[in-house]
Amino acid sequence: MKKTWKITWISLASLLGIVLLIIAIALFLLLNPKRLTSLVNKYASNFITCEYNFGEVNLSLFKTFPNIGLEINDLTVINPTENSPSDTLASVKECLVSLNIKKMLFDDEIIINTCQLNSGFINVFFNDDGTTNFDIFPISETNNEPEEESTSYLIDLNKLRLNDINILYTDLSSNTDAKINGLALNLKGRLAQDVIKGDLELEINKVTANMSDDTETLNARAYDIMVKGGIDNEITAKGGNTTANTNISLGETAIAMTGELNAEANFQSLKLLIDGKLTDFEILEKTKINMLANNLNMLMDNEKLINNATLSLDMPLTADFSKMSFLLDPTRLAFNNIIIDASGSLFMNDDIVTNIDINTNNIIISELINIIPQSLRDEFLEGINVNGNISLLAHVEGVYNEQSMPVVTTTLSLNDGNVEMDEMLPYPLKNLNTSINANIDLNGKSDIKVNSFRANMNNSCLAASGTVNDLLGAMACNINMKASADLDDIRSFLPEDISAKGIMDADLNVKGTLDQFTNLDLMKTKIDGKISCKDLDVRCFDTIRVESSKIAFDFTIPNSPTNILNEGLAKINISCTDLNADIDKMLNTAIDGLFVDVQVSNVLDSTSTLAAIVDFGFDKLDLGMYDMSVFSNNATGRVATLPSSNIGNTYYGAVFSSDSLIFSKSDEMYFATESIALDLNADYDEEENDILLQWNPNLDLSLSNALFDYEALQEQVVLPNINITYNQTGLHVDNSNIVLGNSDFELSGDLTNLNDYIKNDELLKGEFSFTSNFTDVNQIMEIFNGMGSNDTITADNQEQTAMASTDTTAVIDEPNPFMVPLGIDVTLHTNIKEASTGNLNIHNIGGDLTVKDGILVLQEMGFTSDAAEMQLTAIYKSKRKNHLYVGFDFHLMNIDIAEMLNIMPDLDTIVPMLKSFAGNAEFHFAAETNLKADYSPKFSTLKAACSIEGSNLVVLDTETFNTIKKMLLFNKKTDNVIDTLDVQFTVFKNEIDVYPFSIGMDKYNVALYGRHNLDMSYDYNIMVLSPNILNKLGLEIKGPDFDNMKFKVRRNRRANVFVPEKRDYKDEKILEIKKIIANSLKENVK
Repeated sequence: MKKTWKITWISLASLLGIVLLIIAIALFLLLNPKRLTSLVNKYASNFITCEYNFGEVNLSLFKTFPNIGLEINDLTVINPTENSPSDTLASVKECLVSLNIKKMLFDDEIIINTCQLNSGFINVFFNDDGTTNFDIFPISETNNEPEEESTSYLIDLNKLRLNDINILYTDLSSNTDAKINGLALNLKGRLAQDVIKGDLELEINKVTANMSDDTETLNARAYDIMVKGGIDNEITAKGGNTTANTNISLGETAIAMTGELNAEANFQSLKLLIDGKLTDFEILEKTKINMLANNLNMLMDNEKLINNATLSLDMPLTADFSKMSFLLDPTRLAFNNIIIDASGSLFMNDDIVTNIDINTNNIIISELINIIPQSLRDEFLEGINVNGNISLLAHVEGVYNEQSMPVVTTTLSLNDGNVEMDEMLPYPLKNLNTSINANIDLNGKSDIKVNSFRANMNNSCLAASGTVNDLLGAMACNINMKASADLDDIRSFLPEDISAKGIMDADLNVKGTLDQFTNLDLMKTKIDGKISCKDLDVRCFDTIRVESSKIAFDFTIPNSPTNILNEGLAKINISCTDLNADIDKMLNTAIDGLFVDVQVSNVLDSTSTLAAIVDFGFDKLDLGMYDMSVFSNNATGRVATLPSSNIGNTYYGAVFSSDSLIFSKSDEMYFATESIALDLNADYDEEENDILLQWNPNLDLSLSNALFDYEALQEQVVLPNINITYNQTGLHVDNSNIVLGNSDFELSGDLTNLNDYIKNDELLKGEFSFTSNFTDVNQIMEIFNGMGSNDTITADNQEQTAMASTDTTAVIDEPNPFMVPLGIDVTLHTNIKEASTGNLNIHNIGGDLTVKDGILVLQEMGFTSDAAEMQLTAIYKSKRKNHLYVGFDFHLMNIDIAEMLNIMPDLDTIVPMLKSFAGNAEFHFAAETNLKADYSPKFSTLKAACSIEGSNLVVLDTETFNTIKKMLLFNKKTDNVIDTLDVQFTVFKNEIDVYPFSIGMDKYNVALYGRHNLDMSYDYNIMVLSPNILNKLGLEIKGPDFDNMKFKVRRNRRANVFVPEKRDYKDEKILEIKKIIANSLKENVK
C-alpha cells in the first residue's frame, strides 16, 4: 500500500512539474520583453501622473528561480518642477524585483526575495512654496464604505540592494541642499504583525550638505560612510522588546559655518557603536554606546581650538523613558590623554535629579593647557609655562530647577607641579603639590578646604592649609601658611632701589571673613604669626642699610584683653640679637639684645580713644645721628598712651631705666650717667589752654654718678645723685647732689602750688634745703656770666655810630642782668660750710634765700671769713633790665678795714676816708638804690645809712695827718692811732652826710663831721674837744677831690654836740639820729 502511495505522489509531482514548466514556457512566449514593456508603459499612467519611460521590462524566471521576478532597465521618471535643479525625479539603470507569488496569493505573506536597484539617481526637491517634485501619484477617489478590518500580514524582505545610487536633495524653503554619492545599501528584514527583524549594511562614498540663512551659512561634507546593524523587535501588548546593534563609521568629515560666526570642525575618522535592548519602547537596558573620533580639529574665527585630538566615549546606559530616569554604569570619556570616568543616576521630570560620581586620571597639565585656545593662552598665559599632573574626583547630587542647583563635592589634586613665569618670578615654582576639597552648594553655603599646599622656589618653600567656608557669601577663612624664603629669591618683588639678603621663616594663621578684612573690622578676625630673619641685610636707595644676624616678629590680631587694655587690636613682639642700621650722613645705630612689645587698641574705631603700650629693652645701644650720639647698656622701658580715668582725657606714660647712658652733641654737649631711672606720665586735657595744665605731667627721675659738660659752661657738672619727683602737688627734690667745678651742692625740698600758679591764681611756692661743703662763687658767676643772653641794643648816637662799621646802625652787646622770676615764692635754706667769693673765703654760711613774685630776698644770711663774721639781709627786684632795685642790710663784725674795702670796693666811693685807716672795725650798712643793667647804681635813687665802730685804728695818710696836727696845734709827737671810732653817715642820691663823731688820739679828742659828694668833692670840719685850751679851735677841709685838699683854721662850730650841758635842740636831734642809725642797723645782728 505504501509503495502504491509513493508511486502515486511521485507521478503527481512529476506531472505538476511538467505543467509548471509548460506554463512558464507559455508565459515567456506570451510576455516577452517587448510585449511586457508595452503593457507596463500602457498601464503605468494609472499609477503615476508624470512623464516616465521604461527602456525594457522583462519577466525574470531564471535570475530569480524558483520565484518570478520583474526586471526593468533604464527606468526614468521626469517631473519638471519650477526652480528644481533637474527635471528628472529618478532614473535607474537596472531594477530587479522578485516575489513569492504562492505565499502572497495563498498565505497573505509578502515575501520579497529580491529588490535591487543599480546605478540610480534620485532628485528630491522642495520649492519655497512647499510644493515638491515627487507628488506624482493620482488622488484616490473617496470611498465612503466602511473599511474592512485589516487582516494580519507578513512582509519578508530577503534582499534589498541598492548599488551606486546618487541622491540630490534641495529645499528652497530652508535654503538647504545635499548630495549623496555612491550610496550602496543591503537590507534584509522580516515584518510580521508582532515581529520586526532586519539587518542593514549602508555605504556612502560622499555626502555634502549646505544650509544658510540671513546671517550664517553651514557647509558639511563626509566621506566613506558605513552603517551596519541589525534589529529584532517583538511586539507585545505592552509595547514589545527591541534588540538592536549598530556600527557607524565615517571617514574624513568636515563641518564649516561662515557669517557672523566663523567656525569649522573636522575629523579624520569616527566610529560609533550602539548595542542595546529597548523594552516596551520605554526601558533601555544593557545598552552600550561606544564612540571613537580620530584627528579631531575645531577652528573658530580662524583660531584652532582643537588640534588633531582623539575623542572617545564608552558609555553603558540603562534608562526608563517613562520615568525619564537614566543610570550610567561606569562611563569613560577620553580626550587625548585626558580621561573622565562617570557613574550614577539622572532623573529628568519637572526637575532634574542627579547623583553622579566623576573622576579623572592624572592629567598632564601641559596637555590640558593645549586644549585652551591659542588666543587665550597668548592673553593669559604668555610667558607662563606650567607642568605637572592634576586629577579631579567629584560627586554631583541634588535637584536642578529654577530654584535649586545640585551640590558638587570635589577633590582636586596637583602633583609634581612646575610653574615658570619669567616676567613675574625670578625662579620657577617647583615641587608644587596640593590637595583641595570643595563643597559647592549654590543653594546654601559652599566650602573649600586646602588639605595641603607645598611649593619650592630655588632655596625657598611655601606650605599652606586651611578652609574657606561660605565661599559665595561671607567667605570665612581659616588659613595657615608656613614659608621659608631666601630673600634673594624674592628680589623681583621688591622695588628696584631696595635689595635684601637673608633667610626669612614665617608661620601665619589667618581667620576671618572677606567683609571683615575689606572693611578692616579686624577685631572680629584672628590673625597671628611669627616672622623671623637670619643674616638679614637690607639696603635702600644706596643710603639706608639694615643688618641683623637674627630678628623675629610675633604678632596677634586682635590682642587678648589684659588688665590695662580691655580691647586690643594688635600685639606685636620684636626680638633681635643684634641690629645695625645706617642712613648715609644722618644716622647709624647698633643695638644688641633688643626686644619691643607693642600692644595697641582698636585704632580703626574713630569713636574710641587710642590706647597703646610699648615695652622695650636692650643690652646695648650705640646710636649716632648727625653730630649727636647716644650710648646705653642694659636698658628697659615702657611708653604708653591710654584713656584717662578722668573722662575725656588721655593718659601718656614713659618709663626708662638703664645701667648707663651717654649722650653727646659734637663738642657742644656731653652727658653720662652710671644709672638712670625715669618715670614720666601725663594726663592730657585738651580743654585746658596752658600747655602744662593740658598735660599735667608726673615725673620721677633719678641719676647716679652723672656727668654733664656743656660748651657754654666752663666747668663740667658732676651729678653724684639726683632724685626728682614731679606731680600735681609739685616738684620734690630728694638728696640730690651736684658738683660744679670746685663747688658741691646737695638740694632737697618741694615746689608746690603748680596748678594754681599756671592758672595765674596763686604764686608758685617752694621750699628747699641747700647744703654745700664748698661753693666757689667766683667760678659759678664766671660760668654763668651772660649765659642765655642774646639781647642787643642799637647804637644811634653819633659817637657809637662813628665807632661802628659803615652800616647805618651798629649792634653792641647789651648787659644781661639777672631777672628775678615772677609768680613764684621759693625759699632756699642754705647751709654752706665754705665758700669763695672775690678774694674772700667765707665759712659756715647759713640763712634763707627767697624769690617771691619778682623779688629776691636774702634773709639774715650769716657767714664767717678769716677777716670777719658777716650777716647779710638783701632784697633785689628786676622790673626791667635797665631798672633794677637792690636793698640790703649788711653787717661785718670785727673786720679789717682793708678787708672790708676789698669785700665792698664801692664803699671807698661812699666813705673815702676809710682807706686812710688800718685796723679792725665793726661795720653795719643799709642801703637801697636802683641799678642799671650792669648793676651800677643810679645815684639819683641811692639811699643808705652806715655805722662804723672801731678802736686802735692807725691813720695811714701820715702827710694829711701831720697837716691836721700842725693846723690844730697838736703836739708833734702825737701818735697816728685812733683810740675809738664810732661814726654814722647817710647817703642820699649823690650826697654823703657824715654825722659828728669823736675820735681819740693820744691825749687829744676831736670831733669830725661834714659832707662829700660822689664826684669826690667834699667839705669836712674837725673840732678839738680836748684839751680845753684848744676846744675853740676848728679846721675846715675842702677840695674838689682828695688829691687837692685845702685846710683852713676856723672857730669850732658844732663842738657842743659832745658837751651835754651845752647841747641845744638841734644837737639833741643830731645825737638822736646817730643813735637811731646805730641801733637800727645793729638790732638785726645775730
